[in-house]
Amino acid sequence: MTQKHLLIMLGLSLAGFPLLGTGQDVQTEELINFGKKAPTKQEVLSVVTGTETLTTRGIARVPTCPSGKALAMEVGFEVNSSALTGASKQQLQGVGEALADVTMKNCNFRVEGHTDATGSKMRNRRLSQQRADAVVQYFVAEFAIEPVRLSAVGKGADEPIDPRNPASESNRRVEIGFLRKN
Repeated sequence: MTQKHLLIMLGLSLAGFPLLGTGQDVQTEELINFGKKAPTKQEVLSVVTGTETLTTRGIARVPTCPSGKALAMEVGFEVNSSALTGASKQQLQGVGEALADVTMKNCNFRVEGHTDATGSKMRNRRLSQQRADAVVQYFVAEFAIEPVRLSAVGKGADEPIDPRNPASESNRRVEIGFLRKN
């Protein structure tokens, strides 16, 4: 079977993501692209916090949610499917471990699903929601992240990352933004 890859952008801030219910957008200052690589927890935390472990006298300290950075990854889904593949889960492993880490406990995460412009608008909206839901469910089931810290939103093809080529594979992605906990 052919696998299509989605771009997962891990917006490690309020970057480009509205605060829940506010509609506020903030710009991302830096994008780090892991591509098809499966980053480790330490690699993700290092990029997010600037260090692998934040400790003071041997006690993990909890910073405010990171700001101004974003991570990108390509994670595969089968064509017209929202099921995470074994390879997709392996790629998300380190990310899930990092999101569940004590240093991230003050963050909520917003998962946005996106599609390319092929197919009907209704089908794309539904598929993008299902893909965002699949990532959320994976993080909850595998990493015990509290469901109240995660929200999933399907955006369909309305916000292409490559607007010049609406059918581009790069438009099929899931974005995960970190939000300050209320």
